[in-house]
Amino acid sequence: MQAQPNFTVPLSDPSAGLLQVGRKGASLARMAAAGLGLTLFVPLIVRRIERKEEMLAAEFGQEYERHRQQVRWRLIPYLF
Repeated sequence: MQAQPNFTVPLSDPSAGLLQVGRKGASLARMAAAGLGLTLFVPLIVRRIERKEEMLAAEFGQEYERHRQQVRWRLIPYLF
């Protein structure tokens, strides 16, 4: 029979445990909110980049196409 790991932390006061749980919960909530914000705004940013490229291609034509061939990545190197 294997020994079960002990995940309990000795606390002198039950409210100290609640404080730790509250801090961890608040941290997770902030991370989730940041992730949600990125998830919502990334498609908007990508669409704006595409519109801007269309405008630049219409305004500068062949010159901008040469620039696009030289500059491989639009926003994040090796990704996008």
